[in-house]
Amino acid sequence: MSESLLAKNQSNNGSAQQKQHRALELKRWKAEIAAASDLEKCREIELKLATEPEKLKVELGRLLSKKIGQFLTDQPDLSQDEVKEPPIVISPSLEWVSGTLRQVLGAVERVKQGEAGTWGVIPLGCLRDGGRNLTQHRVLMKDRLKGNRAAIFAQSGMGKTNLVKVVLFWLIFNPTYGKLILDYKGEYVPWTLNERGEEVPGLCEHPLAKERVVLYTTKERHLNNANLNAQVSVRQLKVNLQSILPRDLALFWPNLTPAQQEFLFTYDEEAWIYDVVLGEEKGWYKLATWFGEAAAKAVEEDGKALDGVGKRVIRSIRKKLQATQKRAYVVSTPVQLEEGANRRLILSTPYHKDFVEALKETIPSAYRRWEDETETWNIGQEYRTSLLRLIHRYFGAVGESDSLSLIGQDLADGNLVVLDLSGIAGETDRDLVATLITRRQFEYNLERSDLSESSEKGGLVPFVAFFEEAQNLLSTDKMQAGRDPTFVRLFKEGRGLSIGTTSITQQPGALARSLTSQIAYYVVQHLRSSEDIQNLTEMDGALEGTERDIARRIPGNALMVDNERGFALPLKVDRFDREYVEAVKLAYQELEAEEQK
Repeated sequence: MSESLLAKNQSNNGSAQQKQHRALELKRWKAEIAAASDLEKCREIELKLATEPEKLKVELGRLLSKKIGQFLTDQPDLSQDEVKEPPIVISPSLEWVSGTLRQVLGAVERVKQGEAGTWGVIPLGCLRDGGRNLTQHRVLMKDRLKGNRAAIFAQSGMGKTNLVKVVLFWLIFNPTYGKLILDYKGEYVPWTLNERGEEVPGLCEHPLAKERVVLYTTKERHLNNANLNAQVSVRQLKVNLQSILPRDLALFWPNLTPAQQEFLFTYDEEAWIYDVVLGEEKGWYKLATWFGEAAAKAVEEDGKALDGVGKRVIRSIRKKLQATQKRAYVVSTPVQLEEGANRRLILSTPYHKDFVEALKETIPSAYRRWEDETETWNIGQEYRTSLLRLIHRYFGAVGESDSLSLIGQDLADGNLVVLDLSGIAGETDRDLVATLITRRQFEYNLERSDLSESSEKGGLVPFVAFFEEAQNLLSTDKMQAGRDPTFVRLFKEGRGLSIGTTSITQQPGALARSLTSQIAYYVVQHLRSSEDIQNLTEMDGALEGTERDIARRIPGNALMVDNERGFALPLKVDRFDREYVEAVKLAYQELEAEEQK
């Protein structure tokens, strides 16, 4: 027999043996699922199955889901009047947390090593049957958020923020992709008060918060809070004026006339015009596209006057630009610090009233001098350290133009980036900042769509964007009004760019139907509007028959739906409180101590 024929026969024999082995494995798993006598056995099988190849999980997943569904339907239902338990389940025991933490970290390690068909896990709470909490049966959601569309739907006061904190808290342990959340109320990182006036911990209490949580904010009390800065990285949220495109201003500036909008759309992405508009009127001839090439040339060569109507439009734009420069989050030019003569430092910064006052309070007059001609500060070398602290406090590190590039690096490092928008007055300003930052990350990946996930090599940066108040960004009204399509494009195209989206809202009916139909994973808590409930049941048949459950006003009750189950899984979300946080921190300390032995 020839060597090639012998090799072919050996290959065929090996293939047959593999098929036989897979068939035996499948038979063994099916027998184990069929023999499961209760929910606890099913949950044990589900956890073991999570480490198996993807093809096997898909084949057995539906069979296991049906088995779980049988046990759930066999449980007696309790009416709303019979519910005697507290609104939110008591925090899990330390023993449960310790075991779950090992599962979470173990799953992360398998993902890091690139094992095929492996996923992280997110502990959410316990199974629920009507009004009974089955505390011995824990619910762990597969972390398939990256590259997928997910959502959290809940009425205010029903545990929506609590649920998001639980999800983000466990995701911080997973540095394989970045997390970006638009925090419109400033409620995720520091300690806050809930609706009942109770103190609620923030994500600053995570055992890895200092290394993996970055808070961008305009609030002075956070920037100057020594305790908070010791727990997480706190940075000033700032955007360079040049990062805001003329078309952004046309879309987000209120009360623009048609002529003003026309001017801004004329220059679309040409932010260089700001220096011209803010400069002297005699230099406006450089805006030749607006005035016309011939008119601009006549001004430059013959000194003729520009069109009066066109100039009035630019004067109005200049006033709005000057007002925009005064926004707390806007930086007009980068900070520059250079070595001067005679051991002096030459500092150039955008004008910032609070910075100037702090500079005068910190550095004695004998060691600082303002140069009118160059519009720079002349500072003595003796106060270099104090000066750098002031610059970092008000502008960020020397040479940084804005937060956009820093946020991109934070996401590439797998960190959780919390964008605190609560210190920015006005919905339009908040939406503008959210758009700029999200668009920068989207366009970065779009330019690298032919590359793999490798931030070290300048490839795709995988991350998940959590959209708080999603109805403000993905609503039908705003899509029809021609608002900037950044969030819609991110939602639709993110999957192929290693970007996931999680939409968080109490008004699911306000989201564009064309978008909600694409959501693969979501958690539903109480909703007040019957129209919202109807929209959800129409969106996914798995929610049919759950209308009463969704309408019940019981904080923490939830239904989880994914594309692997044919039914909505009822659960009780864990309460994110001091006891919960301390349990996780203590469990993490114990694991670290074990590893050091």
